[in-house]
Amino acid sequence: MTDRYNVKIRIILVTLVLLWAMGLFMAPLARLVEESFVATDYTDYNKHATLVNETYKKSLIAKYKIKAYNRKLQYYAQHKKPQKVQYLEKQIQKQRAIYVKYKTKGDLLAKRHIDPKRFFTVKNYLNLLKIKAHGKILLKTLIYSALITILGVFLCYPIAYFLAKVIAVNTRGLFFLAITTPYFLTEILKGLAWRIIFNKHGLINSLLLHWKIIDAPISFLENHVGLAFGMVYVSALIIIVPMYNALQSVDDHMIEAARDLGASTPYTHIKIIIPSIKNGIAVSMIFAYLGMVGTYAIPAMLGGNTTLWYSELIYQYFGAAGEWGIGSAYAIILIVITMICVFSLKGVFKVNISKMVR
Repeated sequence: MTDRYNVKIRIILVTLVLLWAMGLFMAPLARLVEESFVATDYTDYNKHATLVNETYKKSLIAKYKIKAYNRKLQYYAQHKKPQKVQYLEKQIQKQRAIYVKYKTKGDLLAKRHIDPKRFFTVKNYLNLLKIKAHGKILLKTLIYSALITILGVFLCYPIAYFLAKVIAVNTRGLFFLAITTPYFLTEILKGLAWRIIFNKHGLINSLLLHWKIIDAPISFLENHVGLAFGMVYVSALIIIVPMYNALQSVDDHMIEAARDLGASTPYTHIKIIIPSIKNGIAVSMIFAYLGMVGTYAIPAMLGGNTTLWYSELIYQYFGAAGEWGIGSAYAIILIVITMICVFSLKGVFKVNISKMVR
């Protein structure tokens, strides 16, 4: 009896997980793939919209003329000029007929709903090859994300080691609280904070000028320094945690044995500790890289006028340009390339996906 209920519970749980995966991942991705092979022809739609606008415009012109003729009619009626009055009355009747004609026609045309024509095409994907600047933006985004990921791992490794091996267990929670507190804020607020710090009149330039290290303010937002540090800061937690978990599994006696045998601190880290936590480093790099490639807010705020991130390009096609097909194709290309990068990184570290997850 118990086994029967356990099987039913497992079936229910598996069904719920599948529904969750379909609803949150597979369904949006399928919709994105579908949209990437669709182009929209606005020719008939624009013609219809232009015809409606022109028709209403003629009715409004007639309405304006009626008001103007009525003012003149009142003036000539007061000054007792019957010929002018008679002429204006005929013009008013004529314009009223025109107004009714075009107003009625405009209302009828407006009720006719003409949708833009949608058709299958692969040109959305070829658009990236057609516009060379977009290909350069994609390549630059991939390279910069990889370099910033490496920088993030390099900067966050000492913090992870400090949390896992140096400080006492009873004070570790306070340090984790200090690290996680900034993540209670939104990414936009954190980006604005770093923008203030790296501004020409911000904290960094003020200190450098005060110490007379530089003679004029440096535009950190234009030379990618602000962008690099901002993205590392935003991704710091997801870089630290996997390495911290991996470092906790490293035997302290192994580290002490290396030191007793005369190994220096750099040698111990490079030859013993880091190879032992390569799975944690791989997970840190993968999650950080995925986040950096697809982020939008930080490059938009810290990239300056010279840096356009690939995600910003996708946003432009979905937003101002209204080309959802091209935007979807660009998004699918980014997903495929990032998946290739993930499996390439797996090959570099020579680890299995199951080990990386653990």
